[in-house]
Amino acid sequence: MNIIFFGDSISYGQLVNKDKTWVERLKRKVENKNINIINSSVCGDTTRLALLRIHHWVQELKPDIVFIQFGINDSNYWQTDKGLQRVSERSFKANIEEIVVRVKHFNTKKIFLLTNLPTLKILKINNKDIHQNIGVKKYNIIIRNCAKELNITLIDIEEVLKNMNKDLETYLLDDGVHLSEEGHDFYYKCVYPYIEDAIDELVKKSGDK
Repeated sequence: MNIIFFGDSISYGQLVNKDKTWVERLKRKVENKNINIINSSVCGDTTRLALLRIHHWVQELKPDIVFIQFGINDSNYWQTDKGLQRVSERSFKANIEEIVVRVKHFNTKKIFLLTNLPTLKILKINNKDIHQNIGVKKYNIIIRNCAKELNITLIDIEEVLKNMNKDLETYLLDDGVHLSEEGHDFYYKCVYPYIEDAIDELVKKSGDK
């Protein structure tokens, strides 16, 4: 069984020891179940860039389960673009939809969409302070809507944190964007029940045939 994580630095695990990242911990957790976890995440990726590499990094691997995690870079505001986001809200929605459609077309049995944790980074655009989290929250809404419209499972990371009433700073590095070790532990605990249930479901279906 192949499980693919397709995303950006949040699922890649930038700036943290690889052994501490949430995807690597999930990989170790299920390694005795004849499961092959492939982390096809790339730091700095947007959904636009992801579509350029989805053929080789996802489709050719014939995954049974795919976790899709984007939005931090898509929603980011750039000084060089005079405050425009790297990928517009309309394009982000279309890109997420196309990623899901392409993954489904290759007979993937379970697909998950993840929202992102809020960020604390403040950007200086045209001499004005812009909180990056303004974009992250908007794109999380798009992710939720896509999950509902496409009838796929949502793992609402932002909502879980809100319900826990925990201090966000604990889960982020000093840059206010990337996950700290505690942040990776948080993601691991959020995602593991979903991956465990999905594996059990597919194994059961396979045994029923």
